[in-house]
Amino acid sequence: MKRCLGAACILLFFCPDGNAQRFRAPENRQNHYRERWQFGFSPGANRMNFVLKFADRFVRLDSLKSVLSQPETGLQLHMLAERRLHAYLTLRFEPGFQLGQRELDYHFATPSKNYTVTQKIESNLVNFPVLLRLRSKRLVNFAAYMGAGGFYAYDVASQRDVNTSLAGQQIVRLQRWDYGALSEGGVDFFFPYVKMSLGLRMSFGLPNLLAPDGTIYSRALKSLRSQSMYFCLFLEG
Repeated sequence: MKRCLGAACILLFFCPDGNAQRFRAPENRQNHYRERWQFGFSPGANRMNFVLKFADRFVRLDSLKSVLSQPETGLQLHMLAERRLHAYLTLRFEPGFQLGQRELDYHFATPSKNYTVTQKIESNLVNFPVLLRLRSKRLVNFAAYMGAGGFYAYDVASQRDVNTSLAGQQIVRLQRWDYGALSEGGVDFFFPYVKMSLGLRMSFGLPNLLAPDGTIYSRALKSLRSQSMYFCLFLEG
């Protein structure tokens, strides 16, 4: 009797196909990796920040002791079009709009007091990212991906041409155009009528965004470059 039970257990262990196939989840969108075009949209959140480089004469600005960049949380919405180049490789174009804000904290110290001046810098970006995305093989209705590319962005909220003498206050002014590199990673979930992806993306701006205007806020810095983190949700039909 024991021999019969042992043989039955061995057979169930090494020959599970019958039961496994019976309870295995169905594979949704089976032709997805063969479809040439995909379209969708992507809402998400972002954390915009700066990479600072101080001016060589920063130490001679006696009262100004330090400058710190503080990221803020913003929102974004992108459309997307994806062209399949290979079963696991696609080219993506994702034009969209991003709302965000960054802060620069200037810490001053004088013989009489210490104080901080915060410069709030709003950015409303029309963004044009292009990426190559490499996906893994599917595990039923799950897959992973990684990608890299570049972006070109225009800041419609830039105060590059604002006359600070007329505005009545000194501000940090940024150039309107930005461009740089992108990297990303995430996961795909395949549902019957839609593919949903969750991803994390980083952008690294290349040009100096600082628009010098002779104020102590711009004289303290040699360059300001953008650096942002994006939390993305992708919905594709």
